[in-house]
Amino acid sequence: MSKLECDYVDFKALDEGNKVADSVLFLDRRRPAYGVREKSLARLYIKVLNLAQNGAPAKRLLHYTSPKYLPSTDSGGDLADVIASLVRDRCPESGTLSVKAVNEMLDAFASSTSIISRRECLTEIIRRTSPIEQKWIVRIITSRDTKCRLGVLSVLHCLHPVAPSLFAVVPTVFWF
Repeated sequence: MSKLECDYVDFKALDEGNKVADSVLFLDRRRPAYGVREKSLARLYIKVLNLAQNGAPAKRLLHYTSPKYLPSTDSGGDLADVIASLVRDRCPESGTLSVKAVNEMLDAFASSTSIISRRECLTEIIRRTSPIEQKWIVRIITSRDTKCRLGVLSVLHCLHPVAPSLFAVVPTVFWF
């Protein structure tokens, strides 16, 4: 999958086990840190979705690790999964974002200094992405390592045979 071959991120394929793109997401170091932890992102989602502070959905977000607040079908512990299940009825079934648009939105979110601009960025993400896409975007925002156990060199070798040696010299994924 070269830069030219991939116009759109196939988040559904990521969710169903295609972990190549997932494995290199945490190598994106050109963007500044997001400065948002899980708890603050959960609060931001509560504000943007206009959820009642003491309502069940808000409690699910704030206490996403506690089985007490989750339905019996949820395993808990993963904010991204909880958000995906909450927004299922509040956003489009399929998103239309290109890789460039996702990067621009993440850049805007990372460079936001006020809570109002972060809310605007998150509102736009919710309007233009599916639940699965939001799940992966939340994982990108909350953690650079998206819990894939493949080694970087293995993934780069799948992209191109020369990629690992090139990455050793120039450690950025934007060459590929």
